[in-house]
Amino acid sequence: MASDSNKDIMIQYSDLLNELNFDETELDYSIVEYHKSLLERLDVTGTSCISIFDLFRKQHIYLSKGYSNILGLDFETISKHPEKADTDSLMHPEDTIQMTIAGMHFLRIAFQLPVSEKKQAKLIAEYRILNKKNEYIRVIEQFQAIELDKRGNPWLALCFMDISPNQEADAPFRCKAINHATNEIWDWKAQSDSEARREVLTRRESEILGLVAEGMMSKEIASKLFISIHTVNTHRQRILEKLGADNSQEAIAYAKKLDLIS
Repeated sequence: MASDSNKDIMIQYSDLLNELNFDETELDYSIVEYHKSLLERLDVTGTSCISIFDLFRKQHIYLSKGYSNILGLDFETISKHPEKADTDSLMHPEDTIQMTIAGMHFLRIAFQLPVSEKKQAKLIAEYRILNKKNEYIRVIEQFQAIELDKRGNPWLALCFMDISPNQEADAPFRCKAINHATNEIWDWKAQSDSEARREVLTRRESEILGLVAEGMMSKEIASKLFISIHTVNTHRQRILEKLGADNSQEAIAYAKKLDLIS
């Protein structure tokens, strides 16, 4: 059951990233070299893990020497092919799923921020990861958008990871977000596995379930949203699976109880 729950959450995360409608022709990747040169001058000691994550390609496009010095990854490989670095597999399994859930929660918040504030918001997480000695250590990682696309979507994210001063092996996963433009802080409380399965729906799924609640049929929803009936029905099936409902009425009642739809 736990593995099924984890799989559902990873699907939700993928769906959420897919909501960012990028136009590849508008993305100027020459800016990546500018950021790389700055980061390489900044990380002269190699004692931090620094990376750039591409939300369009959904992969790392830069990894610093720290990933080799601290985590034991092969530097020649990650410097030439950062997209091949599977850093998620090094995280403690319990923290991996919590990180994914918290990341989705804060991404939804970030999506709603004014464009002027999106590069001012920072996510800070403390979790366990395997080092080059194959021992779990606690690290603090910070994530912040450094480039937006022309539509205001977060495109490139800067990630800084340092060894945490707190090395209590059983300390809980911690995560919070800070909007430096407004000084607003959001704290994250780790969820149980059963709570994780009730993670909020994607925006499109909430929209479709809301229309179902209004009495609209799949054909009507497809016409209203300019998508195919097949796509609507796929979303409806996924909604039932995520909410553990047998039919649409159960899903609507459950979603209202969780404040996922009005």
